[in-house]
Amino acid sequence: FEFRLAAGDQFYRLDDKLESWTGVDDLVSRRLRKTLNENGKVRVRDELIYPDSGFIREVGKERTSPTVEEPLDDAAFIYWVRLLPLEVGKTNRFERYYRKNRNPIVVQVLGREECEMPGDRKVACLLLHPTIGSGNLMREKNHARLWLTDDERRIPVRIRTKQPSGTIHLELKSMTLHDAGTGK
Repeated sequence: FEFRLAAGDQFYRLDDKLESWTGVDDLVSRRLRKTLNENGKVRVRDELIYPDSGFIREVGKERTSPTVEEPLDDAAFIYWVRLLPLEVGKTNRFERYYRKNRNPIVVQVLGREECEMPGDRKVACLLLHPTIGSGNLMREKNHARLWLTDDERRIPVRIRTKQPSGTIHLELKSMTLHDAGTGK
């Protein structure tokens, strides 16, 4: 999975990329690379995740840190949460975040809202309040929100999270759906 966030004004520019490698069938995280480019200063954090061995190793460093049995990084979480039985009013807790010391993952299903999809189509969506430990976009103080279509596809339509520099809004702008019956 790859997510990219590019934004800025005359004083500040960012172009950040998050790349996540997971298992196809289990969505278990195997590698996470974050490339942060803020005002031309580039930082890369590349982590190899070994769920079978229970540790994470940052590329170029010797030390390791513990991981959980079935780890999920930030991007894998967005796709994994789509598979859960999400019921309005329910709160779910999981010990699945790849950085063991930043658990739990908490997912509150706040309700349903109508959202606009590409092509000016409106659809019913589930509104989630995900919280993942500390030190990421979905930590508690950021009041993150995630909207998924309320159908069998559970397409991520919108993400909103508050940051010290302002609120980040991510919205689905285009998509191509695969029709499993025709192979198109």
